[in-house]
Amino acid sequence: MLAKVVLLLLWCLCLGSCGSVHIIEGNEAKPHSRPYMATIQHRGEHFCGGFLVAEQWVMTAAHCKKLVDTVVLGAHSLSKKEPTKQVIAIKAFHKHPNASQAGHHDIALIKLKQPARLTSAVQTIAFQRSRKDVPAGSEVTTAGWGLTGNNSRPDALREVSITVLSHQQCASRDDYKDILTKDMMCASSCIGRHTRILCRDACTGDSGGPLLYKGMAVGIVMGGGDCGKYEHPGVYTVISHYVDWIDSIMANE
Repeated sequence: MLAKVVLLLLWCLCLGSCGSVHIIEGNEAKPHSRPYMATIQHRGEHFCGGFLVAEQWVMTAAHCKKLVDTVVLGAHSLSKKEPTKQVIAIKAFHKHPNASQAGHHDIALIKLKQPARLTSAVQTIAFQRSRKDVPAGSEVTTAGWGLTGNNSRPDALREVSITVLSHQQCASRDDYKDILTKDMMCASSCIGRHTRILCRDACTGDSGGPLLYKGMAVGIVMGGGDCGKYEHPGVYTVISHYVDWIDSIMANE
Protein backbone atom coordinates (compact mmCIF):
# COMPACT_ATOMS: atom_id res chain seq x y z
CA MET A 1 0.00 0.00 0.00
CA LEU A 2 2.85 2.38 0.87
CA ALA A 3 4.38 1.78 -2.56
CA LYS A 4 1.09 2.76 -4.22
CA VAL A 5 0.87 5.95 -2.17
CA VAL A 6 4.45 6.87 -3.08
CA LEU A 7 3.79 6.23 -6.80
CA LEU A 8 0.64 8.37 -6.66
CA LEU A 9 2.58 11.22 -5.04
CA LEU A 10 5.30 10.96 -7.70
CA TRP A 11 2.64 10.91 -10.43
CA CYS A 12 1.08 14.07 -8.98
CA LEU A 13 4.42 15.88 -8.73
CA CYS A 14 5.36 14.98 -12.28
CA LEU A 15 2.00 15.99 -13.73
CA GLY A 16 2.41 19.32 -12.01
CA SER A 17 5.99 20.07 -12.94
CA CYS A 18 7.44 17.94 -15.73
CA GLY A 19 7.82 19.72 -19.05
CA SER A 20 8.83 17.12 -21.58
CA VAL A 21 7.36 14.09 -23.22
CA HIS A 22 9.79 11.23 -23.57
CA ILE A 23 9.27 9.83 -27.07
CA ILE A 24 10.99 6.52 -26.39
CA GLU A 25 12.32 4.57 -29.39
CA GLY A 26 10.54 6.89 -31.83
CA ASN A 27 11.63 8.60 -35.05
CA GLU A 28 11.81 12.13 -36.35
CA ALA A 29 8.54 12.99 -38.07
CA LYS A 30 8.51 14.11 -41.70
CA PRO A 31 8.45 17.93 -41.54
CA HIS A 32 4.89 19.27 -41.27
CA SER A 33 3.35 15.83 -41.73
CA ARG A 34 1.40 16.45 -38.51
CA PRO A 35 0.07 19.97 -39.18
CA TYR A 36 -2.27 19.91 -36.18
CA MET A 37 0.61 19.77 -33.68
CA ALA A 38 1.10 22.73 -31.35
CA THR A 39 3.97 23.62 -29.07
CA ILE A 40 2.69 25.40 -25.97
CA GLN A 41 5.30 27.78 -24.63
CA HIS A 42 6.31 30.15 -21.85
CA ARG A 43 8.58 33.03 -22.87
CA GLY A 44 9.60 31.18 -26.01
CA GLU A 45 10.44 27.90 -24.27
CA HIS A 46 8.57 24.71 -25.14
CA PHE A 47 6.56 23.47 -22.15
CA CYS A 48 3.79 21.18 -23.40
CA GLY A 49 2.26 19.75 -26.53
CA GLY A 50 -1.23 20.30 -27.89
CA PHE A 51 -3.24 19.95 -31.07
CA LEU A 52 -5.46 22.25 -33.10
CA VAL A 53 -9.11 21.12 -33.05
CA ALA A 54 -10.65 24.33 -34.47
CA GLU A 55 -9.15 27.49 -35.95
CA GLN A 56 -9.13 29.23 -32.57
CA TRP A 57 -8.92 26.22 -30.23
CA VAL A 58 -6.08 23.95 -29.09
CA MET A 59 -6.69 20.85 -26.97
CA THR A 60 -4.10 19.89 -24.35
CA ALA A 61 -3.74 18.48 -20.83
CA ALA A 62 -5.09 20.34 -17.80
CA HIS A 63 -1.78 20.13 -15.94
CA CYS A 64 -0.10 22.16 -18.71
CA LYS A 65 -1.67 25.39 -17.41
CA LYS A 66 1.36 26.60 -15.45
CA LEU A 67 2.92 29.76 -16.91
CA VAL A 68 2.01 29.11 -20.55
CA ASP A 69 1.42 32.24 -22.62
CA THR A 70 1.89 31.35 -26.29
CA VAL A 71 1.02 28.65 -28.80
CA VAL A 72 3.20 28.02 -31.86
CA LEU A 73 1.63 26.23 -34.82
CA GLY A 74 3.27 25.06 -38.04
CA ALA A 75 6.54 24.13 -36.33
CA HIS A 76 8.85 21.23 -37.05
CA SER A 77 11.99 22.61 -35.40
CA LEU A 78 11.69 24.36 -32.05
CA SER A 79 14.72 26.59 -32.61
CA LYS A 80 14.89 27.31 -36.33
CA LYS A 81 13.09 30.14 -38.04
CA GLU A 82 10.44 28.54 -40.23
CA PRO A 83 8.12 30.54 -42.51
CA THR A 84 5.34 28.09 -41.67
CA LYS A 85 5.29 29.04 -37.98
CA GLN A 86 2.40 30.98 -36.49
CA VAL A 87 2.98 32.39 -32.99
CA ILE A 88 -0.32 33.18 -31.29
CA ALA A 89 -0.94 34.46 -27.77
CA ILE A 90 -3.31 32.60 -25.47
CA LYS A 91 -6.62 34.32 -24.72
CA ALA A 92 -8.00 31.78 -22.23
CA PHE A 93 -7.02 28.43 -20.72
CA HIS A 94 -10.03 26.29 -19.80
CA LYS A 95 -9.10 23.24 -17.76
CA HIS A 96 -11.74 20.68 -16.84
CA PRO A 97 -13.44 21.75 -13.58
CA ASN A 98 -12.72 18.39 -11.97
CA ALA A 99 -9.07 18.18 -13.03
CA SER A 100 -6.83 17.10 -10.17
CA GLN A 101 -3.14 16.69 -9.44
CA ALA A 102 -3.76 12.94 -9.38
CA GLY A 103 -4.30 13.13 -13.14
CA HIS A 104 -8.07 12.79 -13.15
CA HIS A 105 -9.91 14.65 -15.95
CA ASP A 106 -6.59 15.82 -17.41
CA ILE A 107 -8.00 17.75 -20.34
CA ALA A 108 -8.05 21.44 -21.26
CA LEU A 109 -8.93 23.77 -24.10
CA ILE A 110 -6.90 26.83 -25.05
CA LYS A 111 -8.63 29.67 -26.86
CA LEU A 112 -6.21 31.60 -29.05
CA LYS A 113 -6.32 35.40 -29.21
CA GLN A 114 -6.84 35.13 -32.95
CA PRO A 115 -7.75 32.27 -35.27
CA ALA A 116 -4.97 30.31 -36.91
CA ARG A 117 -4.47 30.68 -40.66
CA LEU A 118 -5.00 27.25 -42.15
CA THR A 119 -2.15 26.30 -44.49
CA SER A 120 -0.43 23.12 -45.61
CA ALA A 121 1.57 23.24 -42.35
CA VAL A 122 -1.32 24.26 -40.06
CA GLN A 123 -4.50 22.19 -40.05
CA THR A 124 -7.13 21.10 -37.56
CA ILE A 125 -7.65 17.47 -36.58
CA ALA A 126 -10.92 15.75 -35.72
CA PHE A 127 -11.33 14.11 -32.32
CA GLN A 128 -13.41 11.05 -31.51
CA ARG A 129 -16.94 11.90 -30.40
CA SER A 130 -18.46 8.43 -29.97
CA ARG A 131 -17.75 6.67 -26.66
CA LYS A 132 -16.67 3.48 -28.40
CA ASP A 133 -13.33 2.33 -26.96
CA VAL A 134 -10.35 1.86 -29.26
CA PRO A 135 -9.92 -1.94 -29.44
CA ALA A 136 -7.07 -3.44 -27.45
CA GLY A 137 -4.22 -4.41 -29.76
CA SER A 138 -4.85 -1.48 -32.12
CA GLU A 139 -1.87 0.50 -33.37
CA VAL A 140 -1.95 4.17 -32.38
CA THR A 141 0.57 6.99 -32.73
CA THR A 142 1.67 10.00 -30.73
CA ALA A 143 4.21 12.78 -31.21
CA GLY A 144 6.11 15.40 -29.26
CA TRP A 145 9.22 17.54 -28.86
CA GLY A 146 10.31 16.22 -25.48
CA LEU A 147 13.16 14.14 -24.16
CA THR A 148 14.18 10.94 -25.94
CA GLY A 149 15.35 7.67 -24.44
CA ASN A 150 18.85 9.04 -23.78
CA ASN A 151 17.40 12.07 -21.95
CA SER A 152 18.42 14.53 -24.67
CA ARG A 153 15.90 17.05 -25.96
CA PRO A 154 15.36 16.87 -29.73
CA ASP A 155 14.84 20.04 -31.70
CA ALA A 156 12.57 18.40 -34.27
CA LEU A 157 9.17 16.79 -33.78
CA ARG A 158 9.34 13.06 -33.12
CA GLU A 159 6.68 10.37 -33.41
CA VAL A 160 6.14 6.82 -32.25
CA SER A 161 3.70 3.98 -32.96
CA ILE A 162 2.45 2.03 -29.95
CA THR A 163 -0.25 -0.51 -29.11
CA VAL A 164 -3.44 -0.03 -27.08
CA LEU A 165 -3.73 -2.15 -23.95
CA SER A 166 -7.09 -3.24 -22.59
CA HIS A 167 -8.26 -1.42 -19.48
CA GLN A 168 -8.02 -4.72 -17.63
CA GLN A 169 -4.42 -5.26 -18.79
CA CYS A 170 -3.38 -1.81 -17.64
CA ALA A 171 -5.25 -1.87 -14.34
CA SER A 172 -3.67 -5.24 -13.54
CA ARG A 173 -0.31 -3.49 -13.05
CA ASP A 174 0.09 -3.22 -9.28
CA ASP A 175 1.12 0.42 -9.44
CA TYR A 176 -1.94 1.41 -11.49
CA LYS A 177 -4.74 -0.33 -9.59
CA ASP A 178 -5.59 2.71 -7.48
CA ILE A 179 -4.86 5.28 -10.18
CA LEU A 180 -6.47 4.22 -13.45
CA THR A 181 -10.06 5.38 -14.07
CA LYS A 182 -12.59 4.70 -16.82
CA ASP A 183 -11.62 8.05 -18.35
CA MET A 184 -8.05 6.87 -19.03
CA MET A 185 -6.51 4.43 -21.49
CA CYS A 186 -3.06 2.88 -21.78
CA ALA A 187 -0.75 2.23 -24.72
CA SER A 188 2.81 0.96 -25.11
CA SER A 189 4.81 -1.51 -27.18
CA CYS A 190 7.53 -3.72 -25.74
CA ILE A 191 9.94 -6.31 -27.10
CA GLY A 192 12.43 -8.56 -25.33
CA ARG A 193 12.37 -10.59 -22.15
CA HIS A 194 13.15 -10.15 -18.47
CA THR A 195 15.68 -7.37 -17.85
CA ARG A 196 16.21 -6.68 -21.57
CA ILE A 197 12.70 -5.43 -22.32
CA LEU A 198 12.64 -2.36 -24.59
CA CYS A 199 9.42 -0.35 -24.80
CA ARG A 200 8.23 2.31 -27.21
CA ASP A 201 6.32 4.88 -25.24
CA ALA A 202 5.35 8.46 -24.64
CA CYS A 203 5.03 9.77 -21.12
CA THR A 204 4.91 12.67 -18.77
CA GLY A 205 5.06 16.28 -19.90
CA ASP A 206 4.69 17.34 -23.55
CA SER A 207 1.68 15.85 -22.20
CA GLY A 208 -1.13 17.50 -24.01
CA GLY A 209 -0.11 15.91 -27.30
CA PRO A 210 -2.60 13.70 -29.16
CA LEU A 211 -2.94 9.94 -29.29
CA LEU A 212 -4.15 9.10 -32.81
CA TYR A 213 -6.15 6.19 -34.16
CA LYS A 214 -7.06 6.01 -37.84
CA GLY A 215 -6.24 9.68 -38.30
CA MET A 216 -8.40 10.88 -35.41
CA ALA A 217 -7.39 12.13 -31.95
CA VAL A 218 -8.66 9.67 -29.35
CA GLY A 219 -6.50 10.50 -26.34
CA ILE A 220 -4.33 13.15 -24.68
CA VAL A 221 -0.87 12.34 -23.37
CA MET A 222 -0.95 12.62 -19.59
CA GLY A 223 2.08 10.52 -18.71
CA GLY A 224 2.74 7.82 -16.18
CA GLY A 225 5.46 6.62 -13.86
CA ASP A 226 8.72 5.63 -15.56
CA CYS A 227 8.98 6.19 -19.29
CA GLY A 228 9.50 3.21 -21.55
CA LYS A 229 8.98 0.65 -18.78
CA TYR A 230 6.90 -2.51 -19.21
CA GLU A 231 5.33 -2.13 -15.78
CA HIS A 232 4.38 1.52 -16.39
CA PRO A 233 2.72 1.89 -19.83
CA GLY A 234 1.81 5.37 -21.05
CA VAL A 235 -1.53 6.73 -19.85
CA TYR A 236 -3.89 8.93 -21.89
CA THR A 237 -7.09 10.87 -21.20
CA VAL A 238 -9.97 9.47 -23.29
CA ILE A 239 -11.29 12.44 -25.29
CA SER A 240 -14.70 10.98 -26.16
CA HIS A 241 -15.68 10.97 -22.47
CA TYR A 242 -15.56 14.77 -22.45
CA VAL A 243 -17.44 15.73 -25.62
CA ASP A 244 -20.27 17.52 -23.78
CA TRP A 245 -17.78 19.62 -21.81
CA ILE A 246 -15.74 20.38 -24.94
CA ASP A 247 -18.82 21.48 -26.87
CA SER A 248 -20.05 23.70 -24.02
CA ILE A 249 -16.71 25.49 -23.67
CA MET A 250 -16.29 26.09 -27.39
CA ALA A 251 -19.89 27.24 -27.81
CA ASN A 252 -20.01 29.64 -24.87
CA GLU A 253 -16.56 31.26 -24.95
